[in-house]
Amino acid sequence: MQNSHFDNHKIFHLYQAHYFVATGGSGKHLYGTCLTIFEPFVISSKKKKSEGRHEKEVYLPKCLVLLSNYPYLVAFREFLSQLHQLTKNGEMTLPVERYITNFCSEIPAPPPGSCEVQTTILESVIKLWHPPHNQPIPWVSLPFAHLFQCLDIDNIITVWHALALEQQVLLTSTQLSLLTTCSEIFLSLLFPMKWSHAYIPLLPHFLVPILSAPMPFLCGIDKRNLPSAMLDLSKECIMVDLDKNQVTKGPMTPELPAIPNHHKMALREKLEEKVGMVFREVRCLKRSHDFTDHGVHLPLGVKQVADESWESFLCLFDEGFHRYFTPEESRKNHLNGNDAVAEESSKYITAKDQLASKRSQSKVCFSSIFY
Repeated sequence: MQNSHFDNHKIFHLYQAHYFVATGGSGKHLYGTCLTIFEPFVISSKKKKSEGRHEKEVYLPKCLVLLSNYPYLVAFREFLSQLHQLTKNGEMTLPVERYITNFCSEIPAPPPGSCEVQTTILESVIKLWHPPHNQPIPWVSLPFAHLFQCLDIDNIITVWHALALEQQVLLTSTQLSLLTTCSEIFLSLLFPMKWSHAYIPLLPHFLVPILSAPMPFLCGIDKRNLPSAMLDLSKECIMVDLDKNQVTKGPMTPELPAIPNHHKMALREKLEEKVGMVFREVRCLKRSHDFTDHGVHLPLGVKQVADESWESFLCLFDEGFHRYFTPEESRKNHLNGNDAVAEESSKYITAKDQLASKRSQSKVCFSSIFY
């Protein structure tokens, strides 16, 4: 595959990370983590004898892909980044195949709630643990902060409400990694309910016609492909722009039954208390600032700073080697998994669960990697 043309924001990022989810015939999900490296390549051609040879530099993509039955996306992303650093810097003391074999075939899946599995590559210590059986695994493996940075609380409740009522929802963003992480987070917020309809958080362009199907779905699409996808988009679909904090209902979206007001207010107050500042902090806003209606009530200078802060942060989500997205940095945020949770959660495990965990301890966590 060759590509010599990139958008401006793609030229700057020669290392990009994104995720995808494949659903099998039995409904089981397979999670993919992809690190794309754009390497320079010189194309040499000869036009005329008098002109000599003509050389043109282009960038060709090379991908490292890791597949797993578990959504440890941030940890997988860090492993792939460090694996590339090993091969690039010549710091390997063992063949690269040895690192891949160890990570994919020899590291066991962590048993639910009882202990933690960790591995080291370069300066990164990658830690994985599985919550108790009565908690969803994305609770500890996904960067929940990302969703609350993109959307305010009212929009998150609106989308959650639509998914709980099995509506058609389409997420869009310029950052491909956001589509899968935010989709997974929305599904985990449905717990203990489970989404049983079409689910393609990173929709390939050739599958765009599925958006016109008369069925519930949760899909995500690259914003660059959105204009052409609008021709196939169902009129009942709810569009969620993660970049602009916008939720737009289709012209024929059925009116959703209202959430009882006292329940909605209690939910909103609890979310505001726990995570309300996540949306504001990434935009350099104070709690006293009114960001309703996309900030039209803010002073001009404050709104400009907020927009510029978010735009500068947004472009980093797909950046393959940004320190903010490493597992160790994620653990500092209480919206992501952290060491203390594993110890506190063990009290929910029964003796029967612990026995079952020991028996399944040798189950391999990672299925395959392509290089």
